[in-house]
Amino acid sequence: MFLSKKHTVYVKNLDINFEVKSGKNLFNALEENGIKISNLCSGNGQCGKCKVRIESKSINKPTRLERKSLSDLSIGMGIRLACEYAVKSDIVVDTDEPSRRANEDPCVLSVQTLARIEEKPVVEDVYGADEPIVPEKSESAQAEEDENEFKSVLTGGMFRPQDEQPEYIEEESKQEEPEPEILIEEKEDEEPVIVKYTEPELEQTEEEDRGVDYSTDGILLIQAPRGITYFHYSAGIGSISSRDFIETDRTLAELLRQGELKQFLTANLQYSGYERAILILSEKHFEGETVFGLINYCSFTNDNLFCEVIQPAGSPKDILKFFRFLNQTSGRKMIIPLDALEKIYFFNSGTIMGMDASLRSDFLFEHIKVSGKNPVTKIADDLMGYEKKNADLPPDSISLSVLFKTAALLYSKGLLSRQFKLADKMSLVGDGLSGGHHIRLIAKFTSQSFKIDSGHDIVIPQAAFDDLFILRNFIHAAIKYAEKRCGKPDTVIFYSLFPVKELADSMITLEMVPKRYHEVIRTFSEDPTLFAINFFHNSSVLSYIESTLKMGDDISLDDEIFAGIYEKAEAEFMEG
Repeated sequence: MFLSKKHTVYVKNLDINFEVKSGKNLFNALEENGIKISNLCSGNGQCGKCKVRIESKSINKPTRLERKSLSDLSIGMGIRLACEYAVKSDIVVDTDEPSRRANEDPCVLSVQTLARIEEKPVVEDVYGADEPIVPEKSESAQAEEDENEFKSVLTGGMFRPQDEQPEYIEEESKQEEPEPEILIEEKEDEEPVIVKYTEPELEQTEEEDRGVDYSTDGILLIQAPRGITYFHYSAGIGSISSRDFIETDRTLAELLRQGELKQFLTANLQYSGYERAILILSEKHFEGETVFGLINYCSFTNDNLFCEVIQPAGSPKDILKFFRFLNQTSGRKMIIPLDALEKIYFFNSGTIMGMDASLRSDFLFEHIKVSGKNPVTKIADDLMGYEKKNADLPPDSISLSVLFKTAALLYSKGLLSRQFKLADKMSLVGDGLSGGHHIRLIAKFTSQSFKIDSGHDIVIPQAAFDDLFILRNFIHAAIKYAEKRCGKPDTVIFYSLFPVKELADSMITLEMVPKRYHEVIRTFSEDPTLFAINFFHNSSVLSYIESTLKMGDDISLDDEIFAGIYEKAEAEFMEG
């Protein structure tokens, strides 16, 4: 048996040494050793704030996310995103230097740096400094970029003499397969191989360049049930500089109608120099332009404050669907929103195609309560105990992650069949489980449900497992159908407002996606509206959308071809 290779990580600003297994994510390694670094997304690759400086004889090549979030000079001096860095060699890490440099004047460069770039044409950097124009990458170099490329809020660059650039660790080149032809059936005995596509970057036109304005501070305002959540966008750092909540009975819509928004902000915030505000409403209050059939956009000027309003075109869930698109970059992705399953999406390098799922939005939750004041939040791996949100109150619901994890545990223990049917109590007798564990486990079963808490009647009925079985068949069929119509996705993304920390592992155990996609499952939860901060990187919301996203034709999943694929997927799981 071979032992995993280990590498040493030395955090020099804290004088801390520790070892990690080769390939360990640096952000997780730092967190596990009690070292907190700046972040807004817990290392999920969404905020771009977990910058560190890495020193080593050999440093990993930057990922696509790092190339988008960091300047070339920053990358050259060893600045990286910890959540994107896999430890593959002994490294020295400084977790403090990026934050120190962020407070320095970015326009002050050393004489040595200026001497190296003064003869090159320059463009104005979005953070106030000049950077050299970097030649376009060759197609072969572009093809080496990492597949984990989720968009983040951009952060400022740092500068260091360019002769300190490290040697990069070479990665194995990836072979590309030809794109599959539309509606061509695969051979029965030939399992498709996942292909990670690298799409060409969209070139920015001169008109788009002129429309970009990075010089204005702004504020993002989100309507909440008992007040207003706000984020201050600082043009100086190209990112969020502060965030907070204003408790108030007044709504954003009311403040706009009465022309009092700027006075309200001045009275409630210490800073009043805003020139632009982006407001996100939970309901439609104003007439405007409908975008992608999901949001409605309009703009106002209030006391020299340019206000842009984003409101749902229909259901409040339309806001969630739209902002989840802002978290995508290039590549092909299946986007499956577990909290809005009436439509799933195929994202192809900025073009979004809706896939009519013909499912109700409450599909997963029709036979089980997954939202309440005190849900069950965790279940033990032996199914014997659980935790709830408030330990002093009785549970009243089951979280989404507990639903999937419980099903996965039952499935792995042989207590849930391949068709997601609960085992009969009598069939468990003499099945080899240890005595005490065996008796307690049986006590949790009724004829048609699995009890998490019999005293408070918290159960998962067989009907809920039946829904999961239908969902699994649907996901398999939808992915195979998309492969034929749109090409093979390089990522399968599950979204939910519910916490889904262990969802990916449960999805793999339950075979919810074809096996060839197990390595590229991504899960995201909670409110995605923070991605609206990206709008400040353009002069208006509409100019950002027009330069970033495009809605393609919808794809119907009610034709004979999809029906045949679904029946085949269902038959495969009915066997055995």
